[in-house]
Amino acid sequence: MKKLLTFLLMLSSTLATLKAQQYQQGDISANFYIQGVHDSSSCASFPTGFSNFTVTVSNSFLGDTLLVKQFYPSYLISTEVNTTGQNPWIINLPMMYMNTQGMSTPDGTIEDYYINGGFAHIQTIAYKLINDQDSIDGAYGQTPVYVTDPCTYSTITGATYADYNANCVFDATDGTFLNYQVQVANSYNSNYVQYGTNTLFSNNMSLTGQYTVDLQESFLSNCTVSYNNAMLPFAYPNSCTPGIYTFTTLPQANIDFALQCTSNIDVYAYAGSTPVRPGIPFILFPHVGNLGCDTVSGWVKVVLDDRVTYNATLSNNPPTAMLGDTMYWTHAPISNISNNGFWNSFTAGLHLTPDTTVNIGDTLCFYIETSLAPADINPANNSKIVCAQVVNSYDPNIKEVMPKGIGAAGVIPPTQNELIYTVHFQNTGTASAINVKIVDTLDVNIIPQSLVILGRSHTMIPQWLAPGVVRFNFNNINLPDSNSNEPLSHGFVTFSVKLNNALPLGTEIENTAGIYFDFNAPIITNTTLNTIDILTETKFQTIAENLSIYPNPAQDQLTVRINNFKNDKNSFIEIYNLSGQLVLSQALVNSSTAIDLTNLNKGFYLLKTNVMGEVYTSKLVVD
Repeated sequence: MKKLLTFLLMLSSTLATLKAQQYQQGDISANFYIQGVHDSSSCASFPTGFSNFTVTVSNSFLGDTLLVKQFYPSYLISTEVNTTGQNPWIINLPMMYMNTQGMSTPDGTIEDYYINGGFAHIQTIAYKLINDQDSIDGAYGQTPVYVTDPCTYSTITGATYADYNANCVFDATDGTFLNYQVQVANSYNSNYVQYGTNTLFSNNMSLTGQYTVDLQESFLSNCTVSYNNAMLPFAYPNSCTPGIYTFTTLPQANIDFALQCTSNIDVYAYAGSTPVRPGIPFILFPHVGNLGCDTVSGWVKVVLDDRVTYNATLSNNPPTAMLGDTMYWTHAPISNISNNGFWNSFTAGLHLTPDTTVNIGDTLCFYIETSLAPADINPANNSKIVCAQVVNSYDPNIKEVMPKGIGAAGVIPPTQNELIYTVHFQNTGTASAINVKIVDTLDVNIIPQSLVILGRSHTMIPQWLAPGVVRFNFNNINLPDSNSNEPLSHGFVTFSVKLNNALPLGTEIENTAGIYFDFNAPIITNTTLNTIDILTETKFQTIAENLSIYPNPAQDQLTVRINNFKNDKNSFIEIYNLSGQLVLSQALVNSSTAIDLTNLNKGFYLLKTNVMGEVYTSKLVVD
């Protein structure tokens, strides 16, 4: 029925003229033929079945290979092999569509977004074609579709603010929320499908509390706007603010939420770092924030891994006191309210250098803790152990997930309801980067409105671009290049998200980010992977030549056996949960030590074993 309806719509619409683009370099030539149609009963254009993408390789022989890559983001689409010896060798390939003046919808149509009459442009995404040493970069095809009846688009605008004086007016005495957004649910009275999902979030977390949401209004039947439920522990609607606004026409202005703050707070501690390599300085960024309205002052403590050397001269916001490897600060009042900037928190930048005992594959761990206030509704996140694996010859623009999970699939248990992502970036160019932007599209199994920013290396403003698509704007960062200042050429942003409830076993959660340095083409990070599953391990695990730990999985007891053991008071075992919290620590004083696990819950853990100065990490399952 859907196919028939689409066919009838196409017949009643305006066809685009068949248009071709031709590309040739060396022995490769590419021809693109596209035809499109605009549907007057919705806000969409369609590529038709007459589209064609043909590649010809002249001077071809049996066994020749053609690689077809998507130009941006770069990944391999297909590998074609000349199995018949045909010369010239002709290959017909499928096409991918996008719109220079619109956005692709999940059903493959093109939304005519912001077209004020004239043309919508249907085009193939750019391809890179490779045959031996011959290649064509950025080949694509495009054709215009004439739009006689463009759809109309409009906005919802308003403000979300803390109405301190309870006068239901956003004035100078009020504050703006830093971590929360409104959400919009809309529906349409035709077969038109709104881009992305039926729930949108404000695309501007403004420093002034103002928000703007762009919507298509041509077929709008109703729309609702509400505040983010994550605010409820900290702020509630004032008497002048409805919980939900409902309307059927656009534009809508002054859709404001005057919120009354509660005394609840949630102070949290975290630490991120630039990548750690043997013998090379890196920066550790301890961070403390508060999700509540009321301000909180207090102290911060950081305990360094004993295998790093601290440089106070090259550090930002050095501690006010230091005792051995433990640092202390007091922090000014912080809250989730600001009148002059996004970041309202405590942050330091510690210049650290691993010592000569640190090798590739080792793990450096740091403990951060902040004082606990009486009104804090979540004391569990006031302290954190953050571990960084030592790497070398790494890609500096990478994405990490915590917990990483077990094995190549990144297995995490069904009870794991939160993931923490860190996007690292480095300016490896030849001049300072003035602006850096990171675009991150969240997995469909992640709740977008649960996103909480835990840390960043520089001042940053987040912004929602689309449902589940967030951009982190490091404006005027002036990030030095790695040749002039390697340690300070790095940056990062860390955020936590919640997973949807009751995800079935086998569910995969993936995440990739694009990093934009000024006007350069984006750098696409690796894709992190977590899989909801239950993993079984062998009963006996040999960690190193002189170290064995068993059984694994374990129940009530774990045995650590060390060959050629010498009691030098530098051997111990530590067990961390998947949130990075230290849950058990015990000295190793004999060649065989029993570890009591009866106080640990069932689940996955990280095992850190220091044997006479050598550090090993492994995974542990308690069942």
